[in-house]
Amino acid sequence: MPKPFVSVEPTGPSVYRTVDREHPTLIIDEADDLFYRKSDLRAIVNAGWSRDTKIPRQGRWYDPFCPKILGILGKTKLPRTIASRSIILRMWPKTSRGFNFPAHRNLRVSEGVENLLR
Repeated sequence: MPKPFVSVEPTGPSVYRTVDREHPTLIIDEADDLFYRKSDLRAIVNAGWSRDTKIPRQGRWYDPFCPKILGILGKTKLPRTIASRSIILRMWPKTSRGFNFPAHRNLRVSEGVENLLR
């Protein structure tokens, strides 16, 4: 069963301990410039994409492996090391006229599918 750990502006030590202990799905919202300001969080995301990687902190080894979801606004640039280990899903807000995303404008969809998009 998934164990989410949802946070905005988390501290490195809290994330190290929680991920090592519970291996949750780490969900960090509003992470726009977080990795430039908090290098310890960048280390968790960089190292935690594969199993059996450990990070030493204060005489102890922490396991950073877990699924991670990062909420980032707009075209904020992720550090290259994080972007290379990421699956990026671009999202657009729903407008009063329906969904407004570029792919939708270029698709030919049946009337039934068009109704579902509204």
